[in-house]
Amino acid sequence: IYTILMSRLPSLPAMWTAALDGVDLSPPLSLWLTRAAHQLAGVGHVSTRLPAMAGFALAVLVIFALLRRRVGSAAAISGALFPIFTAAPRYASEARAYGVMLALFAAALYCWAEAAKGRQRRVFVPGLAAALAASLWNHYYGVLVFAPIAAGEVARMVRNRRADPAVGAALGVALLAAAPLWPLVRVVSTQRATFWAAADRPEQIIECYRFLLQPLLDAPLVLAGIGLALILAWWPTSPDDADETPGVPSHECVAVIVAVAIPILGFLLGRFVSGAFAPRYILTGALAISIAVPLAVARGRSRNTRASLLMCATLIIAVATAAVRAWYPAPLPFTDPVASRPLLTDSLRSPGPTVVSSSLQFLQLWYYAPPELKHRLRYLASREQALRRTGSDTMDRGYEALARVAPVPVVDFEVFVAAHTDFRLYEAGSGWLLDALRDAGATVELVATEPGGRLYMIRMPQGRQETGR
Repeated sequence: IYTILMSRLPSLPAMWTAALDGVDLSPPLSLWLTRAAHQLAGVGHVSTRLPAMAGFALAVLVIFALLRRRVGSAAAISGALFPIFTAAPRYASEARAYGVMLALFAAALYCWAEAAKGRQRRVFVPGLAAALAASLWNHYYGVLVFAPIAAGEVARMVRNRRADPAVGAALGVALLAAAPLWPLVRVVSTQRATFWAAADRPEQIIECYRFLLQPLLDAPLVLAGIGLALILAWWPTSPDDADETPGVPSHECVAVIVAVAIPILGFLLGRFVSGAFAPRYILTGALAISIAVPLAVARGRSRNTRASLLMCATLIIAVATAAVRAWYPAPLPFTDPVASRPLLTDSLRSPGPTVVSSSLQFLQLWYYAPPELKHRLRYLASREQALRRTGSDTMDRGYEALARVAPVPVVDFEVFVAAHTDFRLYEAGSGWLLDALRDAGATVELVATEPGGRLYMIRMPQGRQETGR
């Protein structure tokens, strides 16, 4: 919904100005792509997610092309299907930057590998620069794609005993192209100490790998098939052990190994540089693993092996089975989050405002509320209260900035409670507001409950009202 509201701003400069005000802490490329999709197809559930879905689809195709030239079609199909059993598909259907991040990661890796082989360098060297630059303009953690390419290029330079000036220039141009982002980076850095997610525990590295691979871990038959393929590939008495020229050069192997370590690099980046870190920031690690596993099963060979065929068959059967289960019976239709809450709807139809306490649910409830009732919803923002009670003021800062560019009913907490002796509060999820009201001496009375929320009547102490006035 943030994405939709930002894409509705009148122009790209207006979107840039809003970003400088802190409405969105990400670079603007994903928003610009969503705006273009809206202009072509209108605002809708599909069009808003179109850049992310197209990005995921492109990433899958690029993985196939990358692997097919190196380890054969069976391993390439496995690599293209493997991301389905990672965290990647979840973000391919969200209107955020992560689907595009996957596409740009795959494109950068492919362009570099092809340029290093000497294929169509007039195309792939500029393509490498463009993909790397776009990665930075799409998400700040897109900088991680530089790591495997730089490592692979160093390995290539050591082997060849000379550098590749064109590839080095591509990396430099990509970094220079990100220079205009510096004002946005400075805005983001002001929230470093109070951001909602931080890299503060080494265990987060393991959690990141689990996050990336949880869908695979939840599919034991698929996991067993892949494990059996790996055993078959590396069994010392296998007939496939005959000498054969490998299809993957050493510098590409180095790049893939470093890419698989992206969760570690992302954690270190969050811990020592950015101050902000969430597992989805290293989603490109899912693609790295999707490339590495088929390479390991194929043992870097340029022909189909029995192990590669086994893995390919396992993944094809698993994907086909998952597709049938997803569509039969038919998927559940979209549920309107407001229409499915009659208690909230009745409150909105009553005189006076209804405050939503959850920062995560407010924007969704406001967006789907009937147009004639939107003005009766409120979110009470307070950086001080949010920081003191939750340890982060990211959401409240964002809502305050969003309210300056969009008709979102966000009101300062102190101003609102000083002006209202009583009001209704709808609790749908966690938040700091109820605790703050109780500490302020308010009477909190539970009116009714429904699936997904509770309605309270809030009465402020009279003395506070007089003081506020």
